[in-house]
Amino acid sequence: MIERAAVSKAFERIRDGLVDDTGDIARVGSSLLRDTKVTLQKGAVPTYVETDVSIARSAGSGRGDCIAGDPGTSGRLPALSFESYRVVDSNGSPVTRRTYSKQEFIEYWENKFGREMTHAERDIIDHGCIGVTALFLGHRRGALPNNLAFGDIGSHRIISEAEKVLAPGDLADARIGYWRKEIARSERSIDQHGMDRPIIYGNHMAREPREYMEYCNKKLEKALVDAAEIHSRIPEGYRREMIEARSQAKIEGNERLFTRISGQVSKFNEILQSGPDVGELTRLVKADLGVDVHLPAGDLSNVKAHMVGQHYWSGQTSDNIIHRGGRGSSTPDAARFAPHPITGHVDMSGYYRQGKPGYTVFDYGYYDEGTASFWSANHNELYDPDNPLEVYQSTPAKFLSGSIAYDSTALHIIFGEAAH
Repeated sequence: MIERAAVSKAFERIRDGLVDDTGDIARVGSSLLRDTKVTLQKGAVPTYVETDVSIARSAGSGRGDCIAGDPGTSGRLPALSFESYRVVDSNGSPVTRRTYSKQEFIEYWENKFGREMTHAERDIIDHGCIGVTALFLGHRRGALPNNLAFGDIGSHRIISEAEKVLAPGDLADARIGYWRKEIARSERSIDQHGMDRPIIYGNHMAREPREYMEYCNKKLEKALVDAAEIHSRIPEGYRREMIEARSQAKIEGNERLFTRISGQVSKFNEILQSGPDVGELTRLVKADLGVDVHLPAGDLSNVKAHMVGQHYWSGQTSDNIIHRGGRGSSTPDAARFAPHPITGHVDMSGYYRQGKPGYTVFDYGYYDEGTASFWSANHNELYDPDNPLEVYQSTPAKFLSGSIAYDSTALHIIFGEAAH
């Protein structure tokens, strides 16, 4: 691990001329939120243990002990601090996260809410990050609402400029990673089934194992040559500065965003606790952003505003609009999801669920106030039974730091069940 350095020269050059928006007034088109201005008080909450933690099995129980506290008894952890980003891994990301198997998460959830998880709820988990998020919200089907999405104004351009420099190399590295995984997958198949069983690849196509291994190795050799050529176009020192600038902008920008949206979620819940009906709530918040669109009809006594994080790729393309989802463009699109200069609101209507080529399409995380952490997951098991699903519980700093797969982060305000 490395200690985070001072702001890099690249960061300063990109930032030059921009106005830091830390103190900007947060609005949701409503006088109610006009004066929402919250700053993180350093040292006000305990800091998480600065280690990369997977859940450690307890002898004889099949369960695990957490960094602090027992999730099986209380479902609570100490509040987390953004100070955890002071210690980072080699990619510049905070390291504090714990990992659960699917069964461990089910046990945790059932202890937390005091009831058994239904079969339908277990099925939802299989959809990974969006499934775990929907589970906490009490949603059962369909896409999550994205009408109340917000981004950080100050970091948007910094990340976009760095991404223009770094994306070609990231895509080249992803191609290397893909062919290495294909070779490893083919070797496992040969070990298990010998040379007589064809290797399935692509759109359910099959090739003789020896032939496919030769094909993969040639592809890997070409990917390595191509990546070396692409990386040679940028001086190594400048590339490292760009990586630092991108990482730091994500961390600091999303810290501001998290603080801001936490305040807005609290305001919404103050209104909901007063017992309004849908019409009254709409009037109170002057729902020019469609606050009422995704509210349940009638009684709002069991409705609460929740915060959901989403990492995604800005390079969406209308060329693939008929088949939404999958692979996006190889270049970022800074203008597509630029936050509103006053409110920070992000128009997500141009989001087609397309990912950075070679990387995961998106990553959702549900913010759990009780444990002060984000819950997310992979969904490998849905497509590959030999690759078990994992559920992740991360500090805000860890989750909001994102990864090189994404150049954009939105925090959504979503209305869901107040309790399960």
